[in-house]
Amino acid sequence: MHWENGYFPFTRQTIIACTVVDEGIKKSACYLQKTLGLSTKKPVVVGQGTRIPPKSIILQKSTDGELGKEAYRLLVSPDGITIEAAGEAGMFYGVQTLLQLLPMDVYGQQAKHRTQPSESPACKSSIGLPIRGEG
Repeated sequence: MHWENGYFPFTRQTIIACTVVDEGIKKSACYLQKTLGLSTKKPVVVGQGTRIPPKSIILQKSTDGELGKEAYRLLVSPDGITIEAAGEAGMFYGVQTLLQLLPMDVYGQQAKHRTQPSESPACKSSIGLPIRGEG
């Protein structure tokens, strides 16, 4: 992981954008939507298509052949967040890593006390996990 300067602020305008219709991406988007909604106590919109507004969380399928089924790329910048994965497991792991970068109250434990939107530190990460059973 490579840490960058800045952070991505989650606001009421932040949406989760899916670039393709894919069951794995859809599941991860719904999970992320639910988890962020618990924290903010506001609805988080999930959209799909190619016209993505700025300051969005983008979930996209990797097509370059470099990522295995459980691998993902995560990019967090002040302009937006992108999680890219080739498979459903990789997208799930990418979403989990993003959530781990956020304050603990993202899981809803202390959401009733939240007065400011959550923030995620800026970083770049590309994580390739070996296929189970491989050394």
